[in-house]
Amino acid sequence: MVRVVVKFGGGSIRSVKSIRKVAEIIRSTPEAEVIVVSAFAGVTNMLSELFVLGGYDRQALIDKILCFHEQISSDLCVPFFSSFFRNRIRSCLVNQKISPKQKADILSVGEDMSQAILANFFVKEGIYTETLCARTFIITDSSYERASPDLYAMRKQWSKRKTSPGVRYLIQGFLGATKLGETTLLGRGGSDYTAALVAEMINADEVRLYKDVAGVYSIDPVYSDRAEVLSRLSFQEMEILSQKGAKVVYPPTLLPCMRANIPIRVLSTFDEEPTKLLNKGTLISYEEGLLRSPESVLDSRIKAVAIRTQQVLVFINLRRLEDMLKVRSFLRALSQKYSLDYVQHGDKTYVVMLEDVWFERLSKKIKMLRKLESFADLNIIKNVSALSLVGRGLSNLDYLQNAVQKLLQDLVPVVIFYKVGDSALTVVVEGNEAYASASLLHNELVGEAFLV
Repeated sequence: MVRVVVKFGGGSIRSVKSIRKVAEIIRSTPEAEVIVVSAFAGVTNMLSELFVLGGYDRQALIDKILCFHEQISSDLCVPFFSSFFRNRIRSCLVNQKISPKQKADILSVGEDMSQAILANFFVKEGIYTETLCARTFIITDSSYERASPDLYAMRKQWSKRKTSPGVRYLIQGFLGATKLGETTLLGRGGSDYTAALVAEMINADEVRLYKDVAGVYSIDPVYSDRAEVLSRLSFQEMEILSQKGAKVVYPPTLLPCMRANIPIRVLSTFDEEPTKLLNKGTLISYEEGLLRSPESVLDSRIKAVAIRTQQVLVFINLRRLEDMLKVRSFLRALSQKYSLDYVQHGDKTYVVMLEDVWFERLSKKIKMLRKLESFADLNIIKNVSALSLVGRGLSNLDYLQNAVQKLLQDLVPVVIFYKVGDSALTVVVEGNEAYASASLLHNELVGEAFLV
């Protein structure tokens, strides 16, 4: 029998109506062995606000969060133990300064509350599921707010569990625990990651990510009325899209599925027939036949445009070629702490692209920057945007680069082009015309073929 892991994000369980829709999907998907759920829409953001509020405002927000869950459970006619969760939140807020461990404890309450309500509702609807706590088998290191899974410990823990054929399991996304049982988080968007990790552990045939969008689009539909749902993407293309700004799939989700060769399908919870999979959503998998059909490599098409705004571009200009190893070592270390792009640009220059929030954090590392400035000159350009054209086999980019330059010449200044791998070309532009520029590139270039 086919084994499937399904995941429902916050946007899919944002109201009583949508929760009923989720129940219909589960009832109609007997192959769904594991059901992963996020916190209800907006709840994690509200819990995050508790960290910066004072006593009275903090208490008012706790009341608002709990009233929201009480109302949902009341409308669904299921019990909800509000006082239990109130005490959990309060116990983590006793100190004025909240530690990373306490933050993880508080943020995890959102998933715990949604799981509790959904479990009771499924019983009421005659859908039998066994509730499992993710903390018992998503074992991680102690980086509380963005933990890394310990795959060996997870497999060992899962092997001890006596699973029953035909039983479906309901678990929380987003969270895990250290070997000592301390709550950890997988990063915002981490429920996707949970689904992929579980799928790898049980050797599932497919992961289905149900969201409030119809799939992965060729561009955010907000910016172009010609945006289309991409029926199929390779793992590599999805990985690049995620890294370059598309937020539909949390980037770490892809690795477990790539390791185990498990396809991912992105679907809309709100489709009229969400369980009818033919020609629905976006299927992400290894691209079959690519190596067996050399002629297909010649057909290199731009599939999508991803957008990143509020970026900072840093040119690292070496004074001596002999210091190249120093800058490479610096950038490797930097990339382990910050989300960034970096490429060599000429013999003695590296280009680094990172979000302004990461740049501000980096700017506070005075010792680190002084060490870099001891052998290189820095040229920093703020308030730029990165537009990434993503496709397959884009190895010779001269023609594409010229086409982009020509399209944008009357709209926005182009700072630089750079390429990482053979599946994306990124153009960095100045000013506030990023979305208009991305829409123009999408409408003119997506679907066009560029010979390698």
